[in-house]
Formats: sequence, structure tokens, C-alpha cells
Amino acid sequence: MQLAALLLAIMCITGCITRSATDGKNLPEEELYIDAKLGFTILHPLTWTKINIPLASPGYRADRLRWNLSEPNNHGSMLIRILPQVPSAEKLTELLLQEISERPTAAEPVIEPFQHTLGEALTTTSGKDESMQRHFAIRGQQHSYIISFSLAGRLDEDQRELFERVVSTLREL
Repeated sequence: MQLAALLLAIMCITGCITRSATDGKNLPEEELYIDAKLGFTILHPLTWTKINIPLASPGYRADRLRWNLSEPNNHGSMLIRILPQVPSAEKLTELLLQEISERPTAAEPVIEPFQHTLGEALTTTSGKDESMQRHFAIRGQQHSYIISFSLAGRLDEDQRELFERVVSTLREL
């Protein structure tokens, strides 16, 4: 059953592997990442590179994936954590607050709803001028997801839109 769902997802999404410019914006070419083991897919810019952490490394976690972001004049990372599905919106908020508490922030973060096709989702921005983070918590049908973007520098509107677009492509298999 999962293999059939994976094949169907691949057939449906393969036409979206490379996107062209829409609405007059010069969008980056995107790559489809499929993780059958963790049960999700996501589109991200081709310039982002997945970091492969060896199983024997103390930094390895089976439920986490990380990418290096190559943005003009600004480097950072994307971290995806796959968690068991949370039972409620309150637990989703707790997950997001826990993620934020692990990083320094200049002010109390404001948590806002975020539209996502998988279900309930929240977002917030935190950090200081020299290091900004954008976090998303999504309650899917099978799992919950925390997607965090970290940048060395300020977060501008184009980056906010790019991160939202990447997160909106997250799908479960």
C-alpha cells in the first residue's frame, strides 16, 4: 500500500520537480526530496544541499534531516524533525515553544496560524539581528513536523516567502 502511494506521489509530483517563474518573480529551480522511510516529500531550491550525517556520529538522529541553504549574501540551514502525530492544537503549540526555547531570542516570539494542506500549522520568527530563525509546526495525518530555518543575518521578505513556499510543499506519503 505504501509503495503504491509512493509511486502515485512520484507520478503526480514529477511534473513539479523544476518550477518556472510565476507571477513575474524569478523563482529558483527546485528539487523534489522523497523520504520513503520517514514518509514525506518536500520541494526545495536546487542550491540547497542535504547534509548526510553518518549513523555512527553522535549528531545522527533518525527523525531529523538537515540542509545547508545557499542564499545570496546569507547562509543558513533547514532542519526537519518528524515526530509522532500530536493529539491537539495545544500540543502543537507546545512543540513549537519547545523548539524556540532551544535558541536565543531578542523578544517574546509571536505564534501565528499558517495555512497548510496537511492540517493545523503554526509559525513564528525568533532570534537576534545576527542570527534569525523561522519555525513551522505542522500537524499532519500521520506525523507532526517541525521545520526550522536558521540564517546568519536578517530575514527579509523574499526569504520569508521562500521558506513559506518550501514548507507548503511538504506532503505525506
